[in-house]
Amino acid sequence: MAEKMMAAVFTEPGGPETLEYREIDRPEPQRGEVLIRVRACGINGFDLLARNGRYHTGQAKPHVLGGDVVGTVVGYGPECEERVAEGANVALHWVRSCGSCEQCLRGFETTCLRYGYLGAKYPGGYAEYVAVPERNVAALGDYSDLHKAAAFPMAFGTSWHMLVTRAALQPGESVLVQAVGSGIGVAAIQIANLIGARVIGSAGAQWKLDRAVELGVDPDRLINYTSENLHEAVMRITGKRGVDVVFEHLGGEIFGDAVRSVARNGRLVTCGGTASYDVSMNIAHVFHKQVSIIGSNSATRWEFEQIINLLREGRFDPIVDRVFPLHEAAKAHAYLDERSGFGKVVLSVEQ
Repeated sequence: MAEKMMAAVFTEPGGPETLEYREIDRPEPQRGEVLIRVRACGINGFDLLARNGRYHTGQAKPHVLGGDVVGTVVGYGPECEERVAEGANVALHWVRSCGSCEQCLRGFETTCLRYGYLGAKYPGGYAEYVAVPERNVAALGDYSDLHKAAAFPMAFGTSWHMLVTRAALQPGESVLVQAVGSGIGVAAIQIANLIGARVIGSAGAQWKLDRAVELGVDPDRLINYTSENLHEAVMRITGKRGVDVVFEHLGGEIFGDAVRSVARNGRLVTCGGTASYDVSMNIAHVFHKQVSIIGSNSATRWEFEQIINLLREGRFDPIVDRVFPLHEAAKAHAYLDERSGFGKVVLSVEQ
């Protein structure tokens, strides 16, 4: 008979109230897998999309969300190298890939033909335990703030892949970071600062823009897109030039203005559409100015190892807005639905 654990799960899509805290079967690590005792799990916008039915996970019900997992190694399945000792604290790379398709062999595991995320295709971290491939484990070393560590992987990994790998942001270039109060917005500001780029930030609430100043953004380079047209504000700030890079993840009605805000021969990089996947734009603004629109998925394992090292060295500082216990996952989702936070919301998993 399978051992049990507590988890926050949902069976049917809907509002935050669909998340239930209850007992389910504990996973057993299979060949090449590690068993992780979950200590904390960050909540992402993707979790909310999956819960409310905008993203179809395909996972058997009840569904366990959560891709931003930090925990402790407590066991190994067969044929593991055991390169991380039992008892070590680790962060998990959230993408599981096949390792053998054309994309994986070319090093593009995040566009693997059969890839899946923890918390989507595979059970995630809203639970006391999770089993993952050993290759997905990265040691945290002496980094001890596990709540901040859980706010780090997907936000900083996604932003790093967007700005460094896909958009090739350079020192001295200008970058418009959309939704500076979001987890990836906070990460993008810190990455752009590390590179030496000049940040323009946008948000829909003034208090979020005020918080962005604390991250080093010039207050004269901040835009409230609910009270000022985004494109017009970018043109005002840049002297009608536009920005070299737009960091886009909202989609929806504002996407067209984001495209218009790109300078000639600049690029817009996008990883999603939290407002809406449906966008409209005038294609003339793309071909007349030779604008590149670049799609971006998640960080590869190699990139993940890079940024974990930067976290351990203190080069990044994840922002945790609030911490909820796992049994209050529904309250955490309700809080995020209100869009009243700055940075990441984290679930603490006590046993």
